[in-house]
Amino acid sequence: MTLQYLERDTLLHRLTPALKIVWFFVSAVLIAVCQDLSCALYMGVLFLILWFASDLYREIFRLFRSLFPYLFMIFFVWVLILAFRENGNLPPIWEYGVFCIEWADFTRGVMTLIRVFLMISSFYILILTTNFSEIISGLHKLHIPYRAAFSVGLVFQAIPIMVSEYETIRDAQRSRGLEVDKGSILTRVKNYGVVLFPLFIRVLNKSQNMTTAMFIYKLDLTGKRRPFKETKASWRDLVFGLLWLALWAGCIYLFYLKPIVL
Repeated sequence: MTLQYLERDTLLHRLTPALKIVWFFVSAVLIAVCQDLSCALYMGVLFLILWFASDLYREIFRLFRSLFPYLFMIFFVWVLILAFRENGNLPPIWEYGVFCIEWADFTRGVMTLIRVFLMISSFYILILTTNFSEIISGLHKLHIPYRAAFSVGLVFQAIPIMVSEYETIRDAQRSRGLEVDKGSILTRVKNYGVVLFPLFIRVLNKSQNMTTAMFIYKLDLTGKRRPFKETKASWRDLVFGLLWLALWAGCIYLFYLKPIVL
Protein backbone atom coordinates (compact mmCIF):
# COMPACT_ATOMS: atom_id res chain seq x y z
CA MET A 1 0.00 0.00 0.00
CA THR A 2 1.38 3.39 -1.05
CA LEU A 3 0.65 6.31 1.25
CA GLN A 4 2.29 9.13 -0.65
CA TYR A 5 1.62 11.50 -3.52
CA LEU A 6 1.35 9.91 -6.98
CA GLU A 7 2.46 11.97 -9.96
CA ARG A 8 -0.36 11.30 -12.44
CA ASP A 9 -2.70 13.12 -14.80
CA THR A 10 -6.11 12.11 -13.47
CA LEU A 11 -9.38 13.86 -12.79
CA LEU A 12 -8.56 14.61 -9.15
CA HIS A 13 -4.98 15.61 -9.94
CA ARG A 14 -6.27 18.34 -12.27
CA LEU A 15 -8.50 19.92 -9.63
CA THR A 16 -7.31 22.82 -7.52
CA PRO A 17 -6.03 21.87 -4.04
CA ALA A 18 -8.54 24.15 -2.29
CA LEU A 19 -11.48 22.35 -3.92
CA LYS A 20 -10.07 18.93 -2.99
CA ILE A 21 -9.62 20.00 0.62
CA VAL A 22 -13.20 21.31 0.79
CA TRP A 23 -14.43 18.08 -0.83
CA PHE A 24 -12.57 16.02 1.76
CA PHE A 25 -13.89 17.92 4.78
CA VAL A 26 -17.51 18.03 3.56
CA SER A 27 -17.43 14.33 2.65
CA ALA A 28 -15.95 13.47 6.06
CA VAL A 29 -18.66 15.47 7.86
CA LEU A 30 -21.45 13.81 5.86
CA ILE A 31 -20.01 10.34 6.44
CA ALA A 32 -19.80 11.03 10.16
CA VAL A 33 -23.26 12.66 10.51
CA CYS A 34 -25.46 10.60 8.15
CA GLN A 35 -25.77 7.45 10.25
CA ASP A 36 -28.08 5.51 7.96
CA LEU A 37 -27.46 2.41 5.83
CA SER A 38 -29.05 3.95 2.72
CA CYS A 39 -26.77 7.00 3.03
CA ALA A 40 -23.72 4.78 3.54
CA LEU A 41 -24.54 2.72 0.43
CA TYR A 42 -25.26 5.90 -1.53
CA MET A 43 -21.91 7.44 -0.58
CA GLY A 44 -20.20 4.12 -1.28
CA VAL A 45 -21.53 4.10 -4.85
CA LEU A 46 -20.43 7.72 -5.37
CA PHE A 47 -16.93 6.97 -4.12
CA LEU A 48 -16.75 3.83 -6.28
CA ILE A 49 -17.56 5.88 -9.39
CA LEU A 50 -14.98 8.50 -8.37
CA TRP A 51 -12.29 5.85 -7.86
CA PHE A 52 -12.77 4.44 -11.35
CA ALA A 53 -13.12 7.89 -12.96
CA SER A 54 -9.83 8.99 -11.36
CA ASP A 55 -8.02 5.70 -12.11
CA LEU A 56 -7.35 5.12 -8.40
CA TYR A 57 -9.31 1.89 -7.99
CA ARG A 58 -6.13 -0.24 -7.82
CA GLU A 59 -4.76 1.79 -4.92
CA ILE A 60 -8.13 1.69 -3.14
CA PHE A 61 -8.31 -2.09 -3.62
CA ARG A 62 -4.85 -2.45 -2.06
CA LEU A 63 -5.97 -0.22 0.80
CA PHE A 64 -9.05 -2.41 1.35
CA ARG A 65 -6.94 -5.58 1.36
CA SER A 66 -4.58 -4.05 3.93
CA LEU A 67 -7.44 -2.88 6.15
CA PHE A 68 -9.67 -5.93 5.75
CA PRO A 69 -8.66 -7.62 9.06
CA TYR A 70 -9.28 -4.39 10.97
CA LEU A 71 -12.59 -3.73 9.17
CA PHE A 72 -13.75 -7.25 9.94
CA MET A 73 -12.82 -6.74 13.59
CA ILE A 74 -14.80 -3.47 13.65
CA PHE A 75 -17.82 -5.24 12.15
CA PHE A 76 -17.58 -8.14 14.61
CA VAL A 77 -17.17 -5.91 17.68
CA TRP A 78 -19.99 -3.61 16.58
CA VAL A 79 -22.40 -6.53 16.10
CA LEU A 80 -21.32 -7.96 19.45
CA ILE A 81 -22.00 -4.65 21.22
CA LEU A 82 -25.40 -4.21 19.56
CA ALA A 83 -26.36 -7.76 20.49
CA PHE A 84 -26.89 -6.56 24.07
CA ARG A 85 -29.64 -4.16 22.92
CA GLU A 86 -32.96 -5.41 21.63
CA ASN A 87 -35.00 -3.50 19.04
CA GLY A 88 -38.16 -5.56 19.14
CA ASN A 89 -39.05 -4.83 15.51
CA LEU A 90 -38.26 -8.27 14.09
CA PRO A 91 -37.84 -11.72 15.64
CA PRO A 92 -34.23 -12.26 16.78
CA ILE A 93 -31.94 -14.61 14.87
CA TRP A 94 -30.46 -16.06 18.04
CA GLU A 95 -31.11 -15.20 21.67
CA TYR A 96 -29.52 -16.32 24.90
CA GLY A 97 -30.24 -14.39 28.07
CA VAL A 98 -29.35 -10.72 27.52
CA PHE A 99 -27.51 -11.65 24.31
CA CYS A 100 -29.81 -11.12 21.29
CA ILE A 101 -28.65 -11.05 17.66
CA GLU A 102 -31.03 -9.45 15.14
CA TRP A 103 -30.81 -8.60 11.46
CA ALA A 104 -30.68 -4.92 12.41
CA ASP A 105 -27.38 -5.59 14.20
CA PHE A 106 -25.83 -6.84 10.96
CA THR A 107 -27.13 -3.87 8.96
CA ARG A 108 -25.68 -1.47 11.51
CA GLY A 109 -22.40 -3.36 11.40
CA VAL A 110 -22.30 -3.08 7.59
CA MET A 111 -23.17 0.61 7.81
CA THR A 112 -20.32 1.23 10.28
CA LEU A 113 -17.87 -0.75 8.15
CA ILE A 114 -18.73 1.25 5.02
CA ARG A 115 -18.53 4.58 6.83
CA VAL A 116 -15.14 3.79 8.40
CA PHE A 117 -13.66 2.69 5.08
CA LEU A 118 -15.05 5.70 3.22
CA MET A 119 -13.61 8.03 5.87
CA ILE A 120 -10.17 6.44 5.53
CA SER A 121 -10.32 6.28 1.73
CA SER A 122 -11.28 9.98 1.41
CA PHE A 123 -8.18 10.93 3.41
CA TYR A 124 -6.15 8.44 1.33
CA ILE A 125 -7.37 10.02 -1.91
CA LEU A 126 -6.38 13.49 -0.72
CA ILE A 127 -2.84 12.30 0.03
CA LEU A 128 -2.50 10.43 -3.28
CA THR A 129 -3.61 13.39 -5.40
CA THR A 130 -2.24 16.42 -3.48
CA ASN A 131 1.39 16.98 -2.59
CA PHE A 132 2.89 18.86 0.34
CA SER A 133 3.10 22.31 -1.29
CA GLU A 134 -0.38 22.02 -2.86
CA ILE A 135 -1.98 21.29 0.51
CA ILE A 136 -0.36 24.38 2.02
CA SER A 137 -1.36 26.48 -0.99
CA GLY A 138 -4.95 25.18 -0.90
CA LEU A 139 -5.34 25.91 2.81
CA HIS A 140 -3.84 29.37 2.36
CA LYS A 141 -6.32 30.14 -0.44
CA LEU A 142 -9.11 29.13 1.95
CA HIS A 143 -7.92 32.03 4.15
CA ILE A 144 -6.15 29.79 6.65
CA PRO A 145 -3.12 31.57 8.20
CA TYR A 146 0.07 30.45 6.55
CA ARG A 147 1.58 29.22 9.82
CA ALA A 148 -1.42 26.96 10.47
CA ALA A 149 -1.50 25.84 6.82
CA PHE A 150 2.19 24.94 6.93
CA SER A 151 1.68 22.92 10.14
CA VAL A 152 -1.20 20.95 8.61
CA GLY A 153 0.78 20.37 5.42
CA LEU A 154 3.74 19.18 7.47
CA VAL A 155 1.49 16.61 9.15
CA PHE A 156 0.36 15.36 5.73
CA GLN A 157 4.02 15.12 4.75
CA ALA A 158 5.00 13.28 7.94
CA ILE A 159 2.36 10.55 7.69
CA PRO A 160 3.78 8.93 4.51
CA ILE A 161 7.28 9.15 6.01
CA MET A 162 6.12 7.32 9.16
CA VAL A 163 4.39 4.63 7.11
CA SER A 164 7.48 4.16 4.94
CA GLU A 165 9.70 3.88 8.02
CA TYR A 166 7.31 1.36 9.58
CA GLU A 167 7.33 -0.81 6.47
CA THR A 168 11.14 -0.67 6.29
CA ILE A 169 11.54 -1.73 9.94
CA ARG A 170 8.89 -4.45 9.58
CA ASP A 171 10.58 -5.90 6.49
CA ALA A 172 13.93 -5.79 8.25
CA GLN A 173 12.50 -7.75 11.18
CA ARG A 174 10.88 -10.24 8.81
CA SER A 175 14.24 -10.84 7.13
CA ARG A 176 15.47 -11.89 10.58
CA GLY A 177 12.61 -14.36 10.99
CA LEU A 178 10.20 -12.23 13.03
CA GLU A 179 6.60 -12.42 11.76
CA VAL A 180 4.60 -9.60 13.35
CA ASP A 181 1.23 -10.82 12.00
CA LYS A 182 1.42 -14.44 13.15
CA GLY A 183 0.92 -16.16 16.47
CA SER A 184 -1.36 -15.45 19.40
CA ILE A 185 -2.50 -12.01 20.46
CA LEU A 186 0.18 -11.75 23.16
CA THR A 187 2.83 -12.85 20.67
CA ARG A 188 1.69 -10.22 18.15
CA VAL A 189 1.71 -7.49 20.80
CA LYS A 190 5.27 -8.44 21.76
CA ASN A 191 6.37 -8.56 18.10
CA TYR A 192 4.80 -5.20 17.35
CA GLY A 193 6.67 -3.78 20.33
CA VAL A 194 9.91 -4.84 18.66
CA VAL A 195 8.86 -2.86 15.57
CA LEU A 196 7.33 0.18 17.28
CA PHE A 197 10.32 1.00 19.50
CA PRO A 198 12.78 1.55 16.60
CA LEU A 199 9.96 3.30 14.72
CA PHE A 200 9.62 5.75 17.63
CA ILE A 201 13.37 6.41 17.50
CA ARG A 202 13.28 6.92 13.73
CA VAL A 203 10.34 9.34 13.98
CA LEU A 204 12.19 11.39 16.59
CA ASN A 205 15.24 11.42 14.32
CA LYS A 206 13.17 12.55 11.32
CA SER A 207 11.47 15.30 13.31
CA GLN A 208 14.85 16.52 14.54
CA ASN A 209 16.15 16.58 10.96
CA MET A 210 13.11 18.62 9.82
CA THR A 211 13.60 21.08 12.68
CA THR A 212 17.28 21.44 11.89
CA ALA A 213 16.57 21.96 8.17
CA MET A 214 14.02 24.70 8.89
CA PHE A 215 16.47 26.37 11.26
CA ILE A 216 19.34 26.25 8.75
CA TYR A 217 17.22 27.66 5.92
CA LYS A 218 15.86 30.32 8.32
CA LEU A 219 12.26 29.50 7.56
CA ASP A 220 10.05 32.52 8.21
CA LEU A 221 6.33 31.70 8.47
CA THR A 222 5.26 35.28 9.14
CA GLY A 223 5.92 36.69 5.68
CA LYS A 224 4.03 36.11 2.47
CA ARG A 225 5.20 33.08 0.54
CA ARG A 226 4.22 31.93 -2.94
CA PRO A 227 3.68 28.25 -3.74
CA PHE A 228 6.07 26.39 -6.02
CA LYS A 229 3.27 25.75 -8.51
CA GLU A 230 0.43 28.21 -9.03
CA THR A 231 -3.00 26.63 -9.61
CA LYS A 232 -6.09 28.33 -10.97
CA ALA A 233 -9.69 27.17 -11.00
CA SER A 234 -11.02 25.93 -14.34
CA TRP A 235 -14.27 24.59 -15.74
CA ARG A 236 -13.39 21.17 -14.29
CA ASP A 237 -13.48 22.60 -10.77
CA LEU A 238 -16.84 24.26 -11.41
CA VAL A 239 -18.40 21.09 -12.86
CA PHE A 240 -16.92 18.87 -10.12
CA GLY A 241 -18.05 21.23 -7.35
CA LEU A 242 -21.61 21.63 -8.65
CA LEU A 243 -21.96 17.90 -9.28
CA TRP A 244 -20.85 16.96 -5.79
CA LEU A 245 -23.08 19.63 -4.26
CA ALA A 246 -26.04 17.95 -5.95
CA LEU A 247 -24.85 14.50 -4.84
CA TRP A 248 -24.34 15.68 -1.25
CA ALA A 249 -27.86 17.13 -1.32
CA GLY A 250 -29.12 13.68 -2.33
CA CYS A 251 -27.32 12.12 0.63
CA ILE A 252 -28.87 14.64 3.04
CA TYR A 253 -32.29 13.96 1.50
CA LEU A 254 -31.89 10.20 2.09
CA PHE A 255 -30.79 10.87 5.65
CA TYR A 256 -33.88 12.89 6.53
CA LEU A 257 -36.18 10.66 4.50
CA LYS A 258 -35.50 7.60 6.66
CA PRO A 259 -35.11 7.19 10.43
CA ILE A 260 -31.66 7.48 11.95
CA VAL A 261 -29.96 4.16 12.64
CA LEU A 262 -28.03 4.22 15.91
